[in-house]
Amino acid sequence: MDLKASVAAVAPGDSRERNSIERVLTELERLPRPLDRDADPVHVTASALIANEHGMILHLHKLIGLWLQPRRSHRHRRGALGRSTT
Repeated sequence: MDLKASVAAVAPGDSRERNSIERVLTELERLPRPLDRDADPVHVTASALIANEHGMILHLHKLIGLWLQPRRSHRHRRGALGRSTT
């Protein structure tokens, strides 16, 4: 399934989410390279929660000092990783 089809398949929970889905679909039609952050100020980003019975993987954001979920842009960077056990 491609990105547009994946977004279009989401059943919105409310009007705010419906508006967000419509906006994303509109931008995906407009953007020649929606996954390229250098192609346009508007671009698609991704994040993930990586968890199992032992906890969740988080990374320490070096600028704001908070533990956050990993994002796609961190795949080529080295940095502090931690595990939440709560």
